[in-house]
Amino acid sequence: MNLQWNFYGNKMFIHPPLRGELLVGIRYRSSISADELVSNQHIKHLTLAEAKIILGTIRATFGGSIPGGAEMIQLRAAELIAEGKEEKIDKKKELQTLEEPLFLTWG
Repeated sequence: MNLQWNFYGNKMFIHPPLRGELLVGIRYRSSISADELVSNQHIKHLTLAEAKIILGTIRATFGGSIPGGAEMIQLRAAELIAEGKEEKIDKKKELQTLEEPLFLTWG
């Protein structure tokens, strides 16, 4: 039998539905270590995307341009926010396709 599962809210749904009582065991990966956190490229890319969103939000508070000598400096706040959001979505999609979930046992 080929079981599949999805999480909706905080509940796990198993497809196809099984009848009767079922004991389910889920194997999961433990928390990431500090070394993995620093060296993981995916986390670095997600952090950079989030930083772009935050920086764009900060720049937006200044209205888009600030005086800089003889000219006005363009802050590109909206572009920076959009770029960060796009990178964040792309990286999350990539992460979802990289690895199959750990196995599910039943009995």
